[in-house]
Amino acid sequence: MRKWTYPAFLFLLCLLFLLPDQGRKIQANAEVDLDAPVDPPKVEEKIGAVPHGLTTDSNVAKREAESISRRTLRANAEKFEFQAEVSRLMDIIINSLYSNKDIFLRELISNASDALDKIRFLALTDKEVLGEGDDAKLEIQIKLDKENKILSIRDRGIGMTKEDLVKNLGTIAKSGTSAFVEKMQTSGDLNLIGQFGVGFYSVYLVADYVEVISKHNDDKQYVWESKADGAFAISEDQWNEPLGRGTEIRLHLRDEAQEYLDEYKLKELVKKYSEFINFPIHLWASKEVDEEVPADEDEPSEDEESASKSPEEEDEEDSEKDEDDKKPKTKTVKKTTYEWELLNDMKAVWLRNPKEVTDEEYTKFYHSLAKDFGDEKPMSWSHFNAEGDVEFKAVLYVPPKAPQDLYESYYNSNKSNLKLYVRRVFISDEFDELLPKYLSFLKGIVDSDTLPLNVSREMLQQHSSLKTIKKKLIRKALDMIRKLAEEDPDESNDKDKKDIEESSDGNEKKGQYAKFWNEFGKSIKLGIIEDATNRNRLAKLLRFETSKSDGKLTSLDQYISRMKSGQKDIFYITGSSKEQLEKSPFLERLTKKNYEVIFFTDPVDEYLMQYLMDYEDRKFQNVSKEGLKIGKDSKDKELKESFKDLTKWWKGTLASENIDDVKISNRLADSPCVVVTSKYGWSANMERIMQSQTLSDANKQAYMRGKRVLEINPRHPIIKELRERVVKDPEDEAVKQTAQLIYQTALMESGFTLNDPKEFATRIYSSVKNSLKISPDATVEEEDDVEEVETESSSKETESSSKNEEVYEEDVKDELRDTKGEETKEGVEMRASVGVGKIQANAEVDSDAPVDPPKVEDKIGAVPHGLTTDSDVAKREAESISRRTLRANAEKFEFQAEVSRLMDIIINSLYSNKDIFLRELISNASDALDKIRFLALTDKEVLGEGDDAKLEIQIKLDKENKILSIRDRGIGMTKEDLVKNLGTIAKSGTSAFVEKMQTSGDLNLIGQFGVGFYSVYLVADYVEVISKHNDDKQYVWESKADGAFAISEDQWNEPLGRGTEIRLHLRDEAQEYLDEYKLKELVKKYSEFINFPIHLWASKEVDEEVPADEDEPSEDEEFIVHMISISCSSLTVKYTLMRTAESKSPEEEDEEEDSEKEEDEKKPKTKTVKKTTYEWELLNDVKAVWLRNPKEVTDEEYTKFYHSLAKDFGDEKPMSWSHFNAEGDVEFKAVLYVPPKAPQDLYESYYNSKKSNLKLYVRRVFISDEFDELLPKYLSFLKGIVDSDTLPLNVSREMLQQHSSLKTIKKKLIRKALDMIRKLAEEDPDESNDKDKKDIEESSDSNEKKGQYAKFWNEFGKSIKLGIIEDATNRNRLAKLLRFETSKSDGKLTSLDQYISRMKSGQKDIFYITGSSKEQLEKSPFLERLTKKNYEVIFFTDPVDEYLMQYLMDYEDRKFQNVSKEGLKIGKDSKDKELKESFKDLTKWWKGTLASENIDDVKISNRLADSPCVVVTSKYGWSANMERIMQSQTLSDANKQAYMRGKRVLEINPRHPIIKELRERVVKDPEDEAVKQTAQLIYQTALMESGFTLNDPKEFATRIYSSVKNSLKISPDATVEEDEDVEEVETESSSKETESSSKNEEVHEEDVKDEL
Repeated sequence: MRKWTYPAFLFLLCLLFLLPDQGRKIQANAEVDLDAPVDPPKVEEKIGAVPHGLTTDSNVAKREAESISRRTLRANAEKFEFQAEVSRLMDIIINSLYSNKDIFLRELISNASDALDKIRFLALTDKEVLGEGDDAKLEIQIKLDKENKILSIRDRGIGMTKEDLVKNLGTIAKSGTSAFVEKMQTSGDLNLIGQFGVGFYSVYLVADYVEVISKHNDDKQYVWESKADGAFAISEDQWNEPLGRGTEIRLHLRDEAQEYLDEYKLKELVKKYSEFINFPIHLWASKEVDEEVPADEDEPSEDEESASKSPEEEDEEDSEKDEDDKKPKTKTVKKTTYEWELLNDMKAVWLRNPKEVTDEEYTKFYHSLAKDFGDEKPMSWSHFNAEGDVEFKAVLYVPPKAPQDLYESYYNSNKSNLKLYVRRVFISDEFDELLPKYLSFLKGIVDSDTLPLNVSREMLQQHSSLKTIKKKLIRKALDMIRKLAEEDPDESNDKDKKDIEESSDGNEKKGQYAKFWNEFGKSIKLGIIEDATNRNRLAKLLRFETSKSDGKLTSLDQYISRMKSGQKDIFYITGSSKEQLEKSPFLERLTKKNYEVIFFTDPVDEYLMQYLMDYEDRKFQNVSKEGLKIGKDSKDKELKESFKDLTKWWKGTLASENIDDVKISNRLADSPCVVVTSKYGWSANMERIMQSQTLSDANKQAYMRGKRVLEINPRHPIIKELRERVVKDPEDEAVKQTAQLIYQTALMESGFTLNDPKEFATRIYSSVKNSLKISPDATVEEEDDVEEVETESSSKETESSSKNEEVYEEDVKDELRDTKGEETKEGVEMRASVGVGKIQANAEVDSDAPVDPPKVEDKIGAVPHGLTTDSDVAKREAESISRRTLRANAEKFEFQAEVSRLMDIIINSLYSNKDIFLRELISNASDALDKIRFLALTDKEVLGEGDDAKLEIQIKLDKENKILSIRDRGIGMTKEDLVKNLGTIAKSGTSAFVEKMQTSGDLNLIGQFGVGFYSVYLVADYVEVISKHNDDKQYVWESKADGAFAISEDQWNEPLGRGTEIRLHLRDEAQEYLDEYKLKELVKKYSEFINFPIHLWASKEVDEEVPADEDEPSEDEEFIVHMISISCSSLTVKYTLMRTAESKSPEEEDEEEDSEKEEDEKKPKTKTVKKTTYEWELLNDVKAVWLRNPKEVTDEEYTKFYHSLAKDFGDEKPMSWSHFNAEGDVEFKAVLYVPPKAPQDLYESYYNSKKSNLKLYVRRVFISDEFDELLPKYLSFLKGIVDSDTLPLNVSREMLQQHSSLKTIKKKLIRKALDMIRKLAEEDPDESNDKDKKDIEESSDSNEKKGQYAKFWNEFGKSIKLGIIEDATNRNRLAKLLRFETSKSDGKLTSLDQYISRMKSGQKDIFYITGSSKEQLEKSPFLERLTKKNYEVIFFTDPVDEYLMQYLMDYEDRKFQNVSKEGLKIGKDSKDKELKESFKDLTKWWKGTLASENIDDVKISNRLADSPCVVVTSKYGWSANMERIMQSQTLSDANKQAYMRGKRVLEINPRHPIIKELRERVVKDPEDEAVKQTAQLIYQTALMESGFTLNDPKEFATRIYSSVKNSLKISPDATVEEDEDVEEVETESSSKETESSSKNEEVHEEDVKDEL
């Protein structure tokens, strides 16, 4: 043995050193999947306009007597209480909603029509529902009872059961009111029809007592009655005539509403509002007829009657008398009879032949359809019948005017203006699928013969025919608009124009398309952006003004027809107004060479041109960007070389100005220079627009700004003189200053915003000094004043301030109200990023106001999944395990077609990380366990006994058969549940799910089979779901996700008892999920805080002594074998060396072996072997944090819980958290977190997103994570969990949302959230006073908390500002959290409390100023005297600050004063009166000179120190900054903004040398033209420096260049040298740019889409 032991041992030792370590290292690197599936919202049938009825028979008078004569509720009736919200709705309807009482009849008839529609719908499949005789007549009847003042409306519609009466006429109290009010406020859609609880309540405009008598086929006849005083009653009808079927509404009219008992009035109302209702409307109308009745005996005799007759007449009568004597005596009397009169006998227009319908009838139908009863005709209409695979009839209209809020609510409104019918059955007027959003202004009707009727509305929405209908409607709509243009004489060519003008209606159609464009042109532009398919058609409808159109609109086709020979591209330029663009330096050479340029002046045009790349094979070229070539100059090379020194020098001088290059220009003629941008960056106009977006992030915009290039005109005398001076002395400071002034002037003239307007103004004033012969060293005279600061609240202003303030506040509210006039709780509307986002700033978030909760239904359910662990079921499972085909005897079901689409989305698109499947299944299992625990609260027997009572989740692996199983002992599923839950998404949810996925990205909804469940197919190709519900047998659901599934009674598997087991037959590429370590890591990462224990059937190796076999190898052999085994198993070298070191010399080893051998022979031979055992291992042993004592939870545990809760598995800790237990009337536990970072889209989707970050539990039972009622929107960035012990569990989720405790919870959560944020500030050393700061810095965690609040403010500061706007209740608390920089804060953030603590003695108001950047504001002329007197001014530089300050009127009894507005007094100057008098001539003259400049007055200023003048605005108008913001809103209407612009006042500094010299010259010669020009230049400079946008930057630039000429000693008559060039226009599409353009274009288009 020894002979080979040592060599083998040495060999093994070498082998161990040579072999690499193959030890197993697993890194579970699971990612958070942000694309987890969304649970589709449930779409329910509408409650619906259940009909109303009327009886006309005379024999019911007796039974009706009691009802008619009494207006009190019946004593024996069953009473119900309205929910509290109805009273609020009553008040809204009666006092606010309807200004016209007539509306009630329209609403009731519409409701009746809808009820008739419903019964006709049912009759399509079951004709017996209609009944026979009168019941089969689908009609509406109106009857008057003048004696008892009752108006009745009856229909023979579907009727209402007792339950329907409670639900439908009380629904709005239960869940609809707030949704209705919210929709009213946001969209102004007040014409909802067919919905009881909305239009129905308009009856109380005219009635003080209402009866609703209704009979449904499935119930008895009942009477609902109410006086709208907070209660209603329902009783079985024992008084009225049996209706048969339908509903009758009786209105007991108010005294002031007796006019509605007039038949003529009712006829007029029906004709006006309901003429085209699809069912006959009859009125029980009176009619006078002549009737012969027997004459009374005491009637006057014929002799007496003929006494006055002539003899001839008497002879004739005598001859007839004999015959008459034989007849009975009668007389003719007028008699009133009643009969049913048809009021709407006109056939629906869309069903008639278009050739037979007159224009008047089309107009009449439009007014009825659109509820627009003005005199204006619709601009155009299209009536057509579509035939082929999809048949439908339609009438489309272009309204005469756009709704006021069309673009304000463009992206928030879901309002549809098309009504959909199927075979004359009204389906819906909320089918947004019929027309795209950009055509939503069209009104009309669509009636299809192809769409199916006997399916749900949800399925109808998914029908393929609907897409075809949409395509045809879009095409017809665009054709209609195109025809409108073609028929307009102003739009046609000369030849066509003559033909059109000769037609009879030429004058009527003249100018119609211009009118259309003014109203709806923005929609066409939005269509080009949104609809790639019809982009070319829409482009043909575009209209614009051009440099040659002379104020008229031009089309692209007309532009192309006028293009010069050789012109390849379509030239355009963007800007804020046509007047500015006409004078733009970018057009100089193009205009000179007679090229036409398109003017785009709407902010949306910038986005439009990023999608409209070309038209008719001609590319668009922005002439303000690089890439334009106009002609070839023979001196090009020579000029470049001769100006090389200047361009190089100037580029160096402008190194700090973000200028990429300085080049010789080919686009200038008269201007010395211009600033252009790179081809693919933002233009100057786009930069201006983006800087003004309220909720945009300035930091994210930097990468889209274009590179700037200064182009100079080498022929301009200023440029030529500048070159000479630079060559002569490049270090001349005066030349540098002049060059800087020229560049800044060019920057301003090119449309850019100056970063430092103060510096620019200073240069201009220096130039003005030079032109006025004022010494450069002349200084501003010091004033004598008393140290005092006050606002003009004394004298007359004081007297009127209290009145004006309230008036102004109302004015502001009125201006910022919704377009229907309904105030949105002090609403402010602010346009957000790209003008698309919209802020609805509700001044008060009323925590007590009733909130209409979203309907939360019992989740379909993560019905649990189960796992069996017993070994005796192997035989029964054999077939199931070995086969992946559906069982032959199973009952087969087909998935709905859409599931295949969903499978593709989930497997290929939705989940980038496969690990997510386990999280989804465990979440589903947890939800199933929650449900059974919920049921057990009221019935403990549902849990069963033994193992069934254990609420747990079990995971088991079968590596041999590649099966992963997840089991729970939850509620289980019946056979019906398996069909519904695992097929639900195929039935109705897919599109809603996909839509939600696209809009909100909320893909982490759990507990919903059909959403998260389908993630199993990421890893499995065959899935079994074995489930047992207490109420059904055990079934097996199985599917390969190939379009079908099967369900069969389970005869193979172990009985589950109760619960669900899911078996995943894993794909070959998913075998990693059979690794225990991998599963442990996934559970730890995603499911550690699940409320139920999660067990894994885990393997474990144990040592076990077993008898040794006789033929076992000796110890030496065993040792060698063991060493070989170690080597092959790749154990570490260290372990091998340890064993080697223990070996002894041969002699010692022999002796030990011999001595031990004898002892070993006496013992039985055994050996130690490794044995694998299995046991249940608990994977989530950490107790839920919120249930523990806050003192016992460590920071690490809070952080860990946050990462689990927020699905954020980064390294950053949350900024702060608050863990608290609320006690009292409402008890709950909660943990709130401030995340370390704001989501990227937090403010971009602020008002569009409904995502909630709080999870709601009730007594540890998970309820929902969609309770938006828990926190207001401005605090939606907080994450956390709320667990209530007060909210009821044994009610529906809808009722839970209405629970009063929820409002109390919301109040406390808001307060705790604000306290948490306040504490975050208090604990930050940077935020504290010196004394507190010292204490905080001495604490152990001061360094960690240092700067935390500044970080919070940078991430979430905008939310605090929005809270101040929206939440009046907590406005003061939120104001304490405000931070800003000030004129004294030295770059640090300051609070209002800190500001007040530093206020000077005697200072009453808080001074602030708004602007685009701190750097600009620091140099603002408005601050000069305040800074000089050491007053502190707050800087507000965020666009949202302008809205903020409209609500934050005061703080701690101190008012806010905008120092750029009127009303500021700083000190009292002893020379005030003297100065005003001495400068009276100048101020009067200057005001006259500026008469055309919208200047209200010229005054002596009290706020200036160094500047000559400044422009301030009136106290209650917009500031200059607000004007800038509003001018840049993409979807705003500039015409509506004019009334909010503040009056402008020019304030002059009487001590400034320029002003003093100007006064002298004006006194000397007020008509001096040079003085006028100088005064204009000074005013425009002040306007620009004050933050306003110049109306005519070209004129301003010209004055500056004239001044520059003067300073450079250039003759005023010096002209620009003519260039020599070849007549040619081209863009730089040649050479290298041509090669790369095709590649770059597609890439850039995608980039632009991403940016938008």
